[in-house]
Amino acid sequence: MRACCVCVRAFLCRYILIVLIVAMLGYELRARAVLPQRSKRAHLGPLGVALVAFLVAFAVWTVDLRHIVCFPDSVFQGHAVWHVLNGVATFNIYMYFHPIAHPALPLSV
Repeated sequence: MRACCVCVRAFLCRYILIVLIVAMLGYELRARAVLPQRSKRAHLGPLGVALVAFLVAFAVWTVDLRHIVCFPDSVFQGHAVWHVLNGVATFNIYMYFHPIAHPALPLSV
């Protein structure tokens, strides 16, 4: 019975994450259409990179949860890749929103 609860919880968390990412993207695209100054300050490049990183991290996470490519002694660990890709996505979301929140501050990486 306990294993079933864990599977249901993992299933729900997985799809809630996708729904939240799609909702965030839809909200941002709507905000860009309504607020023209938002389009001038921020380019979609970092947001696109973040979306792709999130989707690839989601795929790696799903494969890792199902133990499809699971090698405990390998250097390649799905959970570690998931963390790295989410870090890349988070950094790119910051790079996208920084010019909107702080238009006077220059930012270069």
